Order: sequence, then C-alpha cells, then structure tokens
Amino acid sequence: KDIKSILETKYGKEVRINLPDTLSEKAAGTEFMMADNLFRQKKHAEAAAEYLQVLSQFPEAGDLSVGALGNLVQCYMNLDDSVYAKATANYLSERFAAKSDIPAKALVSVAQLYDKAGNAEMSRYMFDRYLQYCPNDPKAGQVLFYLAVKSEKADDQDAADAYLAKIITDYQQDQNYPRALSKRAWKAYKDKDYAGAMKGMALYIKESQPSPNKAQAMFALADCLRQTSNIVAAAKYFQVLVNEISPANNPYGRSREEIDTNTKLLEQARFYLAYSLSRVGDDESRKQAVAKLKEFLELYPQSGLAAKALNLQGSLQMALKDPAANDTFARLARDYPNTDEGKNAQYARISGALELDQIEQAHEAFAAMMADAGHYSIEEFVRVGQAMLDKEQWPEAIKAYGNVVGKTEERKYLERALYGIGAAKFALKDYEGAVASLNDLMTRWPNSGLFYQAKFMLARANMASGDLSAAKIALNDVFRYATEPELVNDASLVYADVLLQGDEKTQALATYKRLEYFSSQNMKTEKARAQISTAILAGLELAEELGRTADVIDSCDKYLQLYPTGPKVNAVRAKRQAAAMRLATEATTGGEGTQTP
Repeated sequence: KDIKSILETKYGKEVRINLPDTLSEKAAGTEFMMADNLFRQKKHAEAAAEYLQVLSQFPEAGDLSVGALGNLVQCYMNLDDSVYAKATANYLSERFAAKSDIPAKALVSVAQLYDKAGNAEMSRYMFDRYLQYCPNDPKAGQVLFYLAVKSEKADDQDAADAYLAKIITDYQQDQNYPRALSKRAWKAYKDKDYAGAMKGMALYIKESQPSPNKAQAMFALADCLRQTSNIVAAAKYFQVLVNEISPANNPYGRSREEIDTNTKLLEQARFYLAYSLSRVGDDESRKQAVAKLKEFLELYPQSGLAAKALNLQGSLQMALKDPAANDTFARLARDYPNTDEGKNAQYARISGALELDQIEQAHEAFAAMMADAGHYSIEEFVRVGQAMLDKEQWPEAIKAYGNVVGKTEERKYLERALYGIGAAKFALKDYEGAVASLNDLMTRWPNSGLFYQAKFMLARANMASGDLSAAKIALNDVFRYATEPELVNDASLVYADVLLQGDEKTQALATYKRLEYFSSQNMKTEKARAQISTAILAGLELAEELGRTADVIDSCDKYLQLYPTGPKVNAVRAKRQAAAMRLATEATTGGEGTQTP
C-alpha cells in the first residue's frame, strides 16, 4: 500500500490491488499479530502504538479490527489513560456494537477490570456504554442484575432500583426477570411498603419454581395482605403456604438447611393463619381461628409465639362467650409465667377483649381485676388504664389509674396516671377534676414529656369551666416554650377561642390576623396549612361581624392566594365581592373601611 501510494502521488500511475477476501484477511491477521503478542506480554504502551498503526491500515478488517479496539481499550486502562480509554470505547460501541458481539464482551470485560482495579467511575462508564449500545446482548439482563446487587452493596439503592426496573420493563423474558421482581418486592417489604411489595411478590411467585425463596415470598405476600387489611385474602394465602410446605418431602426444601428454614416458616405461617382468621370478624371465622390456635399449640408448645397464641385464643373465646376462656388464661399464666402475656394474663384478657371490641367482656375482666386489686402490680394498672384510655373507656381508665395515684411516687407510673385521669375526666366533662389532676402533674414535673398535651388540655378544661384567666396562663406557657410552628398555631387558635368566650372579639381577630400574616409564611406541612386555613376563615367571619370590611377583603385575598383550589373558594369569592361592594358604598357615602391595628 505504501508503494501504491508513491506510484500514484509521485508518478501519476494508477495501481490496482485486487486480493481475494481470504488473502486480505490473512494479510490483516498478520499485521495484527505483533500487536496481539505485545498485548499478551502486557507491554501495553508498545501494544497500543502497534494497534493504532495497524488499525490505520485495516480499520474495517471485520472481527480483527473490532477485537483490536477492545484490546486497545484495555491497553489505555492499564496505562491509566482514561481519556483515550473513553474515546476508544465510544468508537468501538458506536461503530461496531450493532454488527458484532465483540464490543459487548470487550466493554463488560474492561468494566470488570476497572472495578477490580478500584476505579468505580471508569467501571460505571464502561458498563453504561455497554447498556447503551448493546441492549440486545444475551447477557444484558445478567449484567443489569449484577450491577443492581453491586449498587446495593455500595448503599446506592437508587441506582440498584433503576437497574432492577430496567430488567422488569425491558427484559421480561430474561432469566433474571423473576429475581429482579423479587429484589424490588423484598426491598419494599423491608421498608414496610406492603402495598408496593405485593405486585412484585405475586409475579415472582408465579414465575418461580418451588424453593425456600419462593416459600418466603409466599409468606411475605400473605403478610402484605394482612398488613394492608386484606384479611380474608391473607388467611387464604397463609393456608396455601401451609398446604404447600407442611407435607414431608415437599419440593420447597431439599437440603437439611432448607428443610429447617421451611420448618420455621411453617410455624409462623400456622400462627398468622389463625391470627388472620381471628380478624375476619364473624363467629364462624373466630371458631376456625380457635381450632387453628389449638392445633398450633399442640404442634409447637415451646414456640416463642405460644404465649401470644394462648392470649389470642382466650380473647377469641371471650368474644364467642365461651367459658373456656378463663381456663385458657389460667393456662397462659401457669405454662408461660416468664412471658409478658403470662405475667399479665388478666391484662391480656382485658387488652385482648378491647382489641376485638368486646367491651362488655373487657369490663367483666376488669371488674374481676378490681375485686382482687391487691394481687396486681402498679405497672399492670398503668397498662390497663392506658388500654382503657385508648378505647375511650373513661370510667374504667379513671379507676385503673386510681390504683396508681397515692400508691407510688415513681415518676414513670404516676406521671402517666395523673395525665390519664385528667384526660378521662376531661372527656367526661368533669373539668374541675381534670384541672386538679393535670395541675398536680405540672406541679410535680414542670418539664414533663406530656407538657404540651397537659397544657392544651388545661387550657380547654379551664375555658370550659369558665376560668379564662387560667386558660390564658396555660396557653402562655405553651407560647413561652414551643418552637414548632404547628404547636404555636394550635395554641393561637385555642387562645382565640378563649378570647371569644370572654367577648374580646377585637383581640381574637388580631390573633387570627397574626396567623394569617405571619404564620402563613412558614407552612411546611399539611397540618400547618389546615391551621392557617382555619384561622383565615374564622378571622373572616369575625371581621364581617365587627364590620371591618377591609379586613374581610384582606382575608379573602389571602385565602384565595394560599388555597386556590380549597373547599371554600366559591364562598370566599362571594364574600369578597360583597365586601368590595360595601367598601365602594362606604367610599361614596363618606364611610371608611376599618383595618385591624
């Protein structure tokens, strides 16, 4: 070719070289041989120079040129020349990836070599070129899954999710498709995104062969259904799992380790099958749950879930008005004395009944507890008091906490009891009793963790009993220490209620306006937005009542600015229009709209 060039340029001759393809390939192969030898000898600088020279002569010599470019990228990698490595990789990808499978292999190979050398940035770059230019490579799904796993190990969950998502959307026929579904679903399950995990779990189960992983996924799907209140479906899926992995020699476990794993899973599945049936809500399902619990206790008397199973069984028997409930709770106390349920069998009876909304049975159990109060600890009465408070059983809460007050000075019990009595008495409209208990709490522990709850309740109780001065004092304490905008907003709204009850309407309007003007600038949550909306609308109504037309217009404008799609938009627009007409009338008649100072 050099002689041909001289003859044509210097002597003006026309030279034709017509070699058969086979001879041309042999000639090219010979030229590339020296560069390949240098490459195998790891003489990367010399190999790179030789490859460049030969490629300039044979840029399109089929797989020889493509393979040489792949080796050239590795040469630049070993020479730590990232710029030339990137340039060569891009040329290799853009020019030949659609024609040959060599670029895919070369890019993956150099990406792994960069990774092994600790150069994560260049490894990622080469994998990105592979994913961009070689999407139809048979190993693309495998590479994506490898990258997802690697990203998870590097705590880059966003990248891992992106790789898995690409497998799920673009490679549904790939063998890694079920694995990607499983990983995405397990991540959601771990994050307690039960609704988000269900679809992936279901698809993984459908695509997978029996294995311990599939059994785990079946349990997770049933648990997701339970956690999202799809109780009937949850019971069905737990039953399916029990049926699948309970027979001997089932295909879900082969090795001793796998069988042991499935045995533990079966124990949990049997318990949650019974638990799910207990939550269906009808008596027939409760009876089925009791039968499943008895079966569970026969099979696993030493299970860590046995005490919970007995507790649930007793509660269900109470719901069914089965006298055997008392024997169940007696067994709970006798056979499992070191468990929380065993230590507090009567509490378990009460809390179980409350959880199932069997209020009458809970009252019966509580009456039995009160009849033998000396045998129960302060802690048990605190727990029962809280359970009653949570279910709005106010008289019972007061009685339970009454067995704490005056019998201990230990803060962790007495603090909760004083607040609980105050809350229950407030709910029963015994405002003086509520104030007395809450004041006792604040006097003993002015820095209580229940400070804000107690102060708000004190303010409302004092307001309800007509002691507005005391209500203001309680709210001023909130203003003095609160730093959270939502707390301040709540206190301001209650303070406005106190002022209105005292017929201090101008001051109440000023309070609403402060929320409208200043607090509206710091609305970071939906609760804060709701608070400011309440303040604006209340201030608007009060301004109308006081005849402060300009204030009405200001409040309307502020509401429409902050809540353009709010539920009161039409009403507010109508009020603004009416106020504007009044203001225009006042102007023509010499009147003047007033503004809140």
